Amino acid sequence: MSLKNCKQPVALTIAGFDPTSGAGITSDLKTFAAFNCYGLSVITSITVQDTSKVYSSNPLSADLVKQQLETLAKDTNIDAIKIGMLDSEEIVFVIIDFLKSYKPRFTVLDPLLYSTSSYPLLNSNAIETVINKLFPLVTLLTPNLTEASILVKEEILDLEQMKIAAKKLYNFSHSAILIKGGHLTQDPIDLLYDGSSYKTFFAPREPYLAHGTGCALSSAITAGLACGNDLIKSVEKAKNFITEALKASRKIGKGRNLLNHFYFLENN
Repeated sequence: MSLKNCKQPVALTIAGFDPTSGAGITSDLKTFAAFNCYGLSVITSITVQDTSKVYSSNPLSADLVKQQLETLAKDTNIDAIKIGMLDSEEIVFVIIDFLKSYKPRFTVLDPLLYSTSSYPLLNSNAIETVINKLFPLVTLLTPNLTEASILVKEEILDLEQMKIAAKKLYNFSHSAILIKGGHLTQDPIDLLYDGSSYKTFFAPREPYLAHGTGCALSSAITAGLACGNDLIKSVEKAKNFITEALKASRKIGKGRNLLNHFYFLENN
């Protein structure tokens, strides 16, 4: 038996822990695995939630988050990073310092402000720090319509308003912007803006909702970048992944369905 030394892409998720594994750290790790990426993880917060709602969140100390990051960075070569729930301003500053020193090639930030059940996932006093100091350090921002509306302080109801918001977000971040349009009243449209051109991604609306689709989309894009795909191809692959994982989702609890990250194994 010989040992294989082939380089497997390595992706890191920095996010909160969701006990249902529908979102957060464990969902990201399942997504990375589905793309044949080796997943590393740094936990920022422990949440109490089920498939219906978030009941509470308990941030780790900023020093503990810093120790996790520094230990991994010394030991591994990370191809891409996904950032999700940050919870506190102290943790935000740790992430900022880490990105400045580590200088990852790709960083995808899912700017989680509220859960679907309206529980705050980022302390309100940290929002300006995230916008002004963290946004400019990342490759891609992936806000949903609600998050984008909060960030630009304008309601977004259609594709034209998404384009205006994406341009505004790019102008103060200089990061590519993917606004997720799952909450549009018409068929879902995601809009990517890279500072020079727009690209739209369409998907049919499924007849049911699932917990954690936004987390899985951003981590799937991260995995695509880690595997060497460009941004557009990474988004396309991620969108296809979410569509199939949503079609195969299951009702595990009493609330929303949970994605089937390994739908492609069902017939094997």
